[in-house]
Amino acid sequence: METNAVARPPSTVPKVEAMGVQKVFYDRLRRPLVCAIRDLNLEVRQREFAVLLGPSGCGKSTFLHLVAGVEKASGGQLLVDGQPVQGPGRDRGIVFQEHALFPWKSVLGNVRYGLDVGGVPRQRANETALHFINLVGLTGFEQAYPHTLSGGMKQRVAIARALAYDPDLLLMDEPFGALDAQTRAFMIDDLARIHAETLKTVLFVTHSVEEALLLADRIFIFSARPCQVKKVLSVDLPRPRQVVDARLRDLQTEIMAILSPEVKRMLDAENKAISAAGAGG
Repeated sequence: METNAVARPPSTVPKVEAMGVQKVFYDRLRRPLVCAIRDLNLEVRQREFAVLLGPSGCGKSTFLHLVAGVEKASGGQLLVDGQPVQGPGRDRGIVFQEHALFPWKSVLGNVRYGLDVGGVPRQRANETALHFINLVGLTGFEQAYPHTLSGGMKQRVAIARALAYDPDLLLMDEPFGALDAQTRAFMIDDLARIHAETLKTVLFVTHSVEEALLLADRIFIFSARPCQVKKVLSVDLPRPRQVVDARLRDLQTEIMAILSPEVKRMLDAENKAISAAGAGG
């Protein structure tokens, strides 16, 4: 899908800063179980579409949850707009792989939910919600309920809901992971258009190299757990992009060369843990 919006380059001003961030998960007796993140350093700029790419289970989603404030870092410093993350906030909107819509609310009711909770007057809340329903291409479905919508449409509602209360930062945790290939292709094009129109900073988690290449301004490649930033790659190409572009194919080759040993490390670690559990049983 083409967009008439004129894309502005990301700012050089940092939006998210991680300095030596650690995350350890403990059992009920406070014994360390898993070190998910160790000494992670990165900087996401304002208006940037930043993609976190790495092996499944490496700690990408964990880091996103730290930025969202729903998990607390075990160490290091994590800043949004120069301020330490202390917990969830309305400056950050979140879209998960599971859309988590309220089944008893219509599309309009779901998109308006954050505005209603925030005490926005009903008429203004409706106008705002309708604007974002139109932005994600769901005009005409305002009174539809989630059970009548396709997977892709539900994710459009989730994106509209996250945008409706005007967060500065949009956090997306594998939002297209459960979609079929054709729907995912449309959603990628739509998200690129929405980013160009809203100029939000986006932090997007995926394990799909194709999604990363089609969407990102920069790709942060994570190592196997405990994760660190292995490499940062810039994708300085206009959108919409095509996977057949030779420049994207070259980047894909580079990414796979970096990712392959990290995927192997993750698989080896998982197999070792399974063997140890079997021996212990």
